Amino acid sequence: IAASPDPVAAGATVRVVAAATDPESGVESVVLYRLDGNTAVFIGEDRGAPYEWLIVAPDDGRTTLQLFARATDREGNRADSEVVGVRVLP
Repeated sequence: IAASPDPVAAGATVRVVAAATDPESGVESVVLYRLDGNTAVFIGEDRGAPYEWLIVAPDDGRTTLQLFARATDREGNRADSEVVGVRVLP
């Protein structure tokens, strides 16, 4: 998973991309989440490569936007990406 730009101004758009493959059964979908503390907040789902989203950086005073992707294959197996952090400027 990768996001740009970094840093980003609060209220500006961030492009997030994720890579996922499964040579045996294929990738069913990739879901993007934002971490709010320990809570994963659903952002969006993409069912076809390239897996990407355009999201707005929050303007609620946070200084980091933390994101991760979860890939699910056609057999229901799931795997999470590393968490990527994007600095948010006021």
